[in-house]
Amino acid sequence: MSSLLMRLSGPIQSWGTRSRFDYRSTDREPSKSGVLGLICSALGIPLEEDPVLYRNLPMGVRYDRVGPLTVDFQTAGYGGVLRAKNAVAHNAIITSHREYLTDTVFLVGLEGNMPDLERVQEALKNPTWFLTLGRRNCIPSETIWLPDGLIDKPLRQALSTYPWLCRDNPYVQTPEKLRLTLESATSGLYRQDQLLGSFEDRCFGSRKIQSEWILFPTNATITEESDDDFFESTAR
Repeated sequence: MSSLLMRLSGPIQSWGTRSRFDYRSTDREPSKSGVLGLICSALGIPLEEDPVLYRNLPMGVRYDRVGPLTVDFQTAGYGGVLRAKNAVAHNAIITSHREYLTDTVFLVGLEGNMPDLERVQEALKNPTWFLTLGRRNCIPSETIWLPDGLIDKPLRQALSTYPWLCRDNPYVQTPEKLRLTLESATSGLYRQDQLLGSFEDRCFGSRKIQSEWILFPTNATITEESDDDFFESTAR
């Protein structure tokens, strides 16, 4: 099998799979439904069409840089909110809380047949519609497609050996290990972000995810760790 690698980098990203009403949360890594939506935008696949060739491709994510979680308070009107020059507007209300991953960089990969992946790669170079990182206001800061993103290797090997995406940024410290998550057919944590038909149907199933640490920049496994342990450690 072959792999297609993509760079998801931007000042803010938001990959919500459990958002309800006025609180819009984000997952800590790109959702499969969100990445598929990005690909459909690039290919020009409308909401009512089932992207059956791509929705079942195994996906993996490598955490190249983890930024802090930020909450934005969306308001409407002009009341109860402190404005410029210490003036208070009295008619505004908070309409929603929206979570974002800030200054975060992911290397995301899909595994499949080379002809199908080549079509996606060409579409990412010249997308039909605008590409965003989850929500519409999350604009990529770098190109999503990578010049050498098409790799004739299995997904885990491709993600484990691809050069670190932040290597040219002098302000980011080189890590000793990187977090890697891959789909699993046997065991792992459940994620409810597997599209089952068209986006218009809004029907999603579950898939299993296994996490591991890989040495930088080799593909040796170090240990396994829960999501909570990982994000508590990065916050310290």
